[in-house]
Amino acid sequence: MKRVLLSVLVSILWFTWKCESQSCDQWAAAAQCESGSAGACAWLNGACRCASEIELDILFGIDTSGSIQLSDFRIERDFLSKLVTQGIADGARIGFTMFNTYINESRPIDFWDSAELLSYVNGLYWTAGYTNTPELIETALAEFTRSFDPSRQQIFMILTDGNPCLPGDCPLSVCEYAESVKRSGIRTIIVGVGDGLNSQYVSCLLQKDSDFIPVASFTPSDFDQVVGSLSEVLCPINKKMKFTEIKAQKKSDITTGVNGRWSRFVELYNNGIDFNTNDIQLTGLVTMAHGAGPDQTVTQGQYLVFYDASDPPFSSDSFTQVSPSCHLCDDSQCTLSSCTGSQLSTWSGSCFCTNSVYVACANSQDGVAACNTHVNSVSLSASGSQLAPLNGCSVCEFQDSTKTGWTVAVGDTGNTAIDTVTHGAEGYWITTDDGFSYELVSAGYDNSIGDNWAQSCSVLGTPGAPPSASCSAQCSATSCGAGGSCNAATGLCECDPSTGYYPQCTNPQSCTKCLLVPQSEVCTVYWSKNGTDKFAVYEWSDNNRDGTTEYEITYLSTESGVAEKVTATTQGALSVRVDNYAPYNTTYGGFVRSVLDVCQGTGVYEVCSVFYSTATECEVVTSTPTTSPGTGVYEVCSVFYSTATECEVVTSTPTTSPTSAPTSPPTPTPTTSPSLPTAVPTTSPSLPTAVPTTSPTLPTGSPTISPSLPTTADDADTTAAEAETTRSNTDDGPGDVNGACRVAVEAIVAVTVAMTVFAAGISM
Repeated sequence: MKRVLLSVLVSILWFTWKCESQSCDQWAAAAQCESGSAGACAWLNGACRCASEIELDILFGIDTSGSIQLSDFRIERDFLSKLVTQGIADGARIGFTMFNTYINESRPIDFWDSAELLSYVNGLYWTAGYTNTPELIETALAEFTRSFDPSRQQIFMILTDGNPCLPGDCPLSVCEYAESVKRSGIRTIIVGVGDGLNSQYVSCLLQKDSDFIPVASFTPSDFDQVVGSLSEVLCPINKKMKFTEIKAQKKSDITTGVNGRWSRFVELYNNGIDFNTNDIQLTGLVTMAHGAGPDQTVTQGQYLVFYDASDPPFSSDSFTQVSPSCHLCDDSQCTLSSCTGSQLSTWSGSCFCTNSVYVACANSQDGVAACNTHVNSVSLSASGSQLAPLNGCSVCEFQDSTKTGWTVAVGDTGNTAIDTVTHGAEGYWITTDDGFSYELVSAGYDNSIGDNWAQSCSVLGTPGAPPSASCSAQCSATSCGAGGSCNAATGLCECDPSTGYYPQCTNPQSCTKCLLVPQSEVCTVYWSKNGTDKFAVYEWSDNNRDGTTEYEITYLSTESGVAEKVTATTQGALSVRVDNYAPYNTTYGGFVRSVLDVCQGTGVYEVCSVFYSTATECEVVTSTPTTSPGTGVYEVCSVFYSTATECEVVTSTPTTSPTSAPTSPPTPTPTTSPSLPTAVPTTSPSLPTAVPTTSPTLPTGSPTISPSLPTTADDADTTAAEAETTRSNTDDGPGDVNGACRVAVEAIVAVTVAMTVFAAGISM
């Protein structure tokens, strides 16, 4: 049932996405192309083509394995030709990797001349082999690293019809690569053709469920139906951004240690087209009406930060240092070369990332005046160590809030939502320490899930930059929470595995919170008994967490000769088949647990530990009609017979059944010589010779062939089989050999009878 529901869900998501997307190739006239596409397409060189200005790096992983026939591959190639000529933005860099048993890194990610690109795609060829998806992903990660440009979005598009499969390991999961793919910010799109691909082996690579795009079969019409769906990815015109860091606590609510740089802020990462800050709206923790924002373009790949510039207390430099600071951010990601206090934890100033956009806002309690004073002060003092923020004091406003329970949303015109995050809505959420921010572990993670958020490594956070991978945070006596305690010597939380808590870390040197290991909500085991083929298939839901996760299945097995509980572990896969389960068990379905392997360390050495979630029991499903494979611990098998049914005998015409014995005894022994002819013929013709010119051959003393004994049923079957074999092995022979022989014998008998009558007439 779960598999059916999953298929329905994927179909609904795909259909919804398809209805909201359009492809440029659907318009055949210039006027329709430009007006009907709302600017996404343009008429060029006699065709409607993608006009999106988004900058993409696209790597195609093209399956050429044996399950794809040559004719199917040609259809897939035609689809690619249409896609690259009409469905991809002109500014895209494109690469191609072919995969079967082996990997062919055919072309690296680069710019193409349109004619050269079309010629290349039309020359792709099919080779057959296995489906080596794991090595495809390894080479893709290396290629995306080589070609990385922070201003470009990376798209990994896999076209395949089957599960990852290698000799001796088929099918296999590729989930061990999921964390690397998502942490790198790579958006994976899987175009799955036919019903041979189980999405559970690959869905862990996706940032969202709708990035799995099903194609019903290898037909041009089925491929054409998904071109529109792919346009949202390859030729987008809609804004796409997500919240990646949030500090909701007001400074005045903090009693100790606070300084001016602890201001509240929300950080957005633009992973879509360029947009203007006056073309978005904010609601929840911070509000801003659509059309009211500052006039500033936020380019693809940039961070946009809104911060509370009215929140006291201020620093000793009055309003100048009221802004958040990123001077402890990674300089290679944030460009802080002009910041005088870059990387200095003791510096009292603040600094903005050069390539990010900052907007100063007021708050609902302290008013606009303090915000304006701050903006003017920063503008006057900005001399290279800090860029001036945009003045949004009269248009954006932070609302009263606490560290928990907040909601923040960004939208387009009308009520079109772009992104929303609510603390506590889904998954397990931490509560940050005073002054710290909630930081999405990676921009490629799902920000609606609490487990994907961690406490910032620094109390200042990283506003305008990705999470820092190098800082070393220290836990406090109360920071670890109920699931563990702070080790004063290492500054790391020690979480109790027996309670189901694990240390949540932004890096091995920054583990300042203990969080419950998330568990799967549903597990189902399908018991199958088909004659001697007995196996069990376990399927379960994911644990609602990005990052590396293993799953451990515990079930009853008789592999050792007695029934005992054993375990099987998968690397992120959501399905496993076991062939050694106890077939006589009827009550114990087993259970699944999430398994996290976390490494912690403050120096050269790291210590890794394993943490388990609460077990989720697996519901048993068996084949119809039984509800379980048996009625007890053991089963007894017996053989039962029906009443005998006699078989009616049918033989060839004319007799209805073979006789029990010859119809008549053989004729007596023939005479040794024919009777003499009469002396005078009764009539002329010419007189015969005195003796026959040729004497007939003397008969044998006994019949030449004795009548055959009655055949048995087995003999009859054998004879029939031999006759059939003779007929089937004869090339160009008569249709009925026995019939031909019978005709010949009958002819000889007729001649013999005629000669006998003639001779009798002469003797008379």
